[in-house]
Amino acid sequence: MDLYDAVKELALSLPDECSDNTCHCPKCGSNKAFSITRDAGQIKFICFRASCGFQGRVDSTTGLAIRGELDCAPSKQVKIFKGELDFITPDEKQWLADKFLISPELLGNIRWGVLDDRVYYPQYTVTGKVQGYIARYYPELAGKPMRGAKAYWKPTSILDAGLLFPNMHVLNDIRHTKMTVLVEDYPSCLRIISQLHLPCCCLGGTNLYDSMIDTLISLDVEHVVVVLDADAISKAIKMKRALSLVFNTTVLPLTGADPKDLSKRELAHLFKTIK
Repeated sequence: MDLYDAVKELALSLPDECSDNTCHCPKCGSNKAFSITRDAGQIKFICFRASCGFQGRVDSTTGLAIRGELDCAPSKQVKIFKGELDFITPDEKQWLADKFLISPELLGNIRWGVLDDRVYYPQYTVTGKVQGYIARYYPELAGKPMRGAKAYWKPTSILDAGLLFPNMHVLNDIRHTKMTVLVEDYPSCLRIISQLHLPCCCLGGTNLYDSMIDTLISLDVEHVVVVLDADAISKAIKMKRALSLVFNTTVLPLTGADPKDLSKRELAHLFKTIK
């Protein structure tokens, strides 16, 4: 069955004026990022997974795909790295600490990919187990020029859409305070923990998935503070609508730099209303 046939099958099984985000994407197979909606005689579908981007429309009466709408978005360079990871050196750790004003003790679990010259940040499960690493490329630390694409280290080739927790201490703080701050990137997460001592976790982007909400519920979270970059304010508004159905949700809009790039005074001022 090709992609067109798979979309037709999903389209004809969906009731009128109904949405479904539990089915699998016909292209990448993800069941966490694919959404399909039947409305006004058309089926609209999209996969929010960055490396997929499969989207289009289907006529809900005939089940025919509207050609020209099924083209996939250009795939971002994402790879699975299964080689050995080393500990970062004291100089590399100090550079990260100085660059983003992060407490060095929070960088102890970060690793270094020898083959691709990237810093690998750990991703923990809610039980405190490392389930993989998400990498970032910093030209200042690399020994050779490379494209600054995302990279992952996983024990398997499956990439989940889970929250990124920097350590077990943060998980305990989230359970204790019943609140967490959601940011896009890992360094911003570590910066907020370092300076403001607020429990914080990372989305790894600007998309919110059902699995993330399930994780927050499992941690007994009551208050969520969303801090997305200035270019993602529309995503922050949509995220607040979704989260407010379950949690007390606050959005702190950024108008310039990311949290990790703010001065100490600017970051404190941004969070002055959060206790």
